[in-house]
Amino acid sequence: MVIQVLPWDSAFFRKKIGAIFLDGNLIPDREEILSSGKESSFDVVYGFLHVMEGKNYNPEEYRTDYRTTNVTYSQNLIGQEYIIWPQIKTADPYKDLNALKELAYLAGHSSRFLKDKNFGENAGKSMYDVWIQNSLNKEIADEVFIYQTENIAGFVSVKINNDIASIGLLSVEEKSRGQNIGAKLLYAANFYALQKKCKSIEVSTQIENISACNFYEKNGFRPINKTEIYHFWI
Repeated sequence: MVIQVLPWDSAFFRKKIGAIFLDGNLIPDREEILSSGKESSFDVVYGFLHVMEGKNYNPEEYRTDYRTTNVTYSQNLIGQEYIIWPQIKTADPYKDLNALKELAYLAGHSSRFLKDKNFGENAGKSMYDVWIQNSLNKEIADEVFIYQTENIAGFVSVKINNDIASIGLLSVEEKSRGQNIGAKLLYAANFYALQKKCKSIEVSTQIENISACNFYEKNGFRPINKTEIYHFWI
């Protein structure tokens, strides 16, 4: 069994963190994973298992410290036309940073890094602070769009990978929900992706985040794959 070291996660959380990509036809025993992780001095090992429809992997046998299911949604962009509202603007990496930190943390409320308390009480929030800062600096996003009224009511970050765009984070403040702001930000992301000659746009979320899943499906996205994610704390 090969456990891959994750340098960024390890440095950020100040723990030795690794990942294994599990084969649905040959899933290693839980004790084998823990033993291998301990032998290589890992603090935690993430397990990733692609879920095939109609196949039962009996994941209960793992009894991990934390488990979730990540769902990736996709939408075809070919031939679609989009409207851009005047409230949609490009984020200012300096002026808008503090407001966007709060919204980024709100977007990650179902994140495994917040749900798994083994990372520490404030580790998840700190991670989203870094995430939005790196998005604004264009290290992990190509553009960040905001919905600006009297304040920033929401934002979306977009990354272009060849002919596929991906949404990193999309968030709307609680008091502004129900005003179609999320859909407008989604349109902005789609329009930007079309300008960059993308054929499709993707986004991932946790299956437990029912409101996010419903939102993307309502706006024309369809699930294309699911991945079980396990945290094996050594």
